[in-house]
Amino acid sequence: MIFVQELSGQEKRQLLEQKYDMQLTSNMGKELDSMCNLSEGIYERGEVNGRDLEKQSTVERLIRKGWDLTDIADATDWSVEQIKSFLKRKKLQLS
Repeated sequence: MIFVQELSGQEKRQLLEQKYDMQLTSNMGKELDSMCNLSEGIYERGEVNGRDLEKQSTVERLIRKGWDLTDIADATDWSVEQIKSFLKRKKLQLS
């Protein structure tokens, strides 16, 4: 239960104390808060990485379809320079 993403650190603390009759010391509470903050950061970073990968896939697909860089920039909210840099890193060329 303490690994459920939807629960806040305070809710997890209450769950441990009430449901499992665990009395948390202040040090244990701090460690629980740190663990919760770390897991939230990892989750958020995963979301950002997932969005980046999807955007990269979209750029590649639009390049293969022959879209203009300006149109791709409009569709993806990337600048033309970001797209050029991405294409260079991926060794992709414009059609």
